[in-house]
Amino acid sequence: MRVPLLLLLAFCCLAIAVYAQSPSPSPQIKPESISLREYRDILENERKLLNEESEKYYARIDSLINRTTWAIGVIGVFAVAVMGFLIGKTRKELQELVKEQVKLQTSAFIETEMALVRKSVEAEAATVRASIQEIQAEVNSLRAFQNQLIVWVFAGTEMDAQPEMDALRQIGLSNISILTPGEDEDFDLGEPDLVILSFDGTDEGRRRLQIIVAALREKSPPVSLLIYTYNPDREVRLQQADWAILEGFRWFLPVNFPTTLISQARALVRTNQADLN
Repeated sequence: MRVPLLLLLAFCCLAIAVYAQSPSPSPQIKPESISLREYRDILENERKLLNEESEKYYARIDSLINRTTWAIGVIGVFAVAVMGFLIGKTRKELQELVKEQVKLQTSAFIETEMALVRKSVEAEAATVRASIQEIQAEVNSLRAFQNQLIVWVFAGTEMDAQPEMDALRQIGLSNISILTPGEDEDFDLGEPDLVILSFDGTDEGRRRLQIIVAALREKSPPVSLLIYTYNPDREVRLQQADWAILEGFRWFLPVNFPTTLISQARALVRTNQADLN
């Protein structure tokens, strides 16, 4: 809007300047006072003067047009420069805005993806920690199982159940204390988790049973007793006197085969371990 106003104002100024410089009319002469020849000379002079003034007028018009064209060109260049500056500035601002939006969107996307990755990693870490805890619990349970103390009291002065001992060690019960007291010799069980007595039905075997039962009656929590009666040569059974010793004692189990001994020993040790946990 400002550019057309400036052009109109410049054109008006130039037109006023040309009009101010236009020639004034020559003085009027009465035709009665001059001759025909003089009149012709005057007309000729007037014609020449008019031609000269016309040329000057047209020259001024050309100059006005040239100046107006130049002014319009200058104003146009200025307007183009201003518009170019404004457009360039707008483009720069637009580029900055786009960059800022891209930066914000990228940051938001990265934060969202990182949150998802973090959540996934935390879930996986929780699963791994749970698995580790389960494995650690199993390891601790196995160690506790292996550390359970078994006291095995034999009937004579020698250990005569090597296959059974090997089988117990193969299932993890390797902490086995062997007692082979002499005849009429006293012995101490200590702090066992399970007691095995190789019972042969003799008076010495019955004496050892009585010592073991008396000691286990004092244990709390209770400690189980396996009375192992396996004998490949003859069958051994508990007699009335043996049942009298066991009267009132709940935590015993007669076993008469090696397989039964191994399975019951493992079950009782695990039960005792669970009670401790």
